[in-house]
Amino acid sequence: MRKVLLGTLGFIGVVLAHPGHLHAGGNAFSSGFLHPMLGIDHLAVAVAVGLWGAYALGRRAFLPVLTFLSSMFLGSLLGIWGIGFPLAELGVALSVIAMGTLLLKGEVALRWVLPVIALSGLVHGNLHGLEMPGTLSPFAYMMGFLSSTSLLHLSGMLAGSLIRERLTKLAGVLMLAFGVFLVW
Repeated sequence: MRKVLLGTLGFIGVVLAHPGHLHAGGNAFSSGFLHPMLGIDHLAVAVAVGLWGAYALGRRAFLPVLTFLSSMFLGSLLGIWGIGFPLAELGVALSVIAMGTLLLKGEVALRWVLPVIALSGLVHGNLHGLEMPGTLSPFAYMMGFLSSTSLLHLSGMLAGSLIRERLTKLAGVLMLAFGVFLVW
C-alpha cells in the first residue's frame, strides 16, 4: 500500500508540474490553487519542506511547514502590492538547493533551518503575489495558493513518515541536482 501511495504522489507531481500558469478564465481561488502545482520548483520545495520536517523532526514537523506558509503569506502581500525582490527567481532556485541540502544532511538545528525556510517561503510567496493577474481577488488567490501549498507540505510529511533515510537522501540528491540545473 505504501508503494502505491508514494507512486501515486510522485505521478501527480509529474503530471501537474509543467511550465506555465493557467490564470485566464478561472476564478481567483482556483487560479491561486493551481499556481504552486504548475511550477516544478515551487512544487518541489513545498513537498521537501514537509518531507524534511517529518523525517528530521517527527511530531514537530509542523514547525517548518508553518514557518514556510506564514513567510509565503507575507511575501505574497508584498508581491501583490507590487514590491518585488531583486533576483527572486535565483532565490527560488537557491531554495531548491537549500532544501536538497537539508534532505541530505538530515537533522540540523532549527535555529539554522527555520530562517532558511522562512526566506524560501518569502521569496516563493513574493513571486506568487507578483504573478497574480490584476483582475483576480487577492484574498481568494492567496487562499488558493496557501491551500495547495499546505496540501503539498502534507504530502511531503506523509512521504517523510513512510520512507527510509536512504530514500530521503536520494530525494536530497535529486533536489540538489534540480536546483543546480535551475541556477545554471
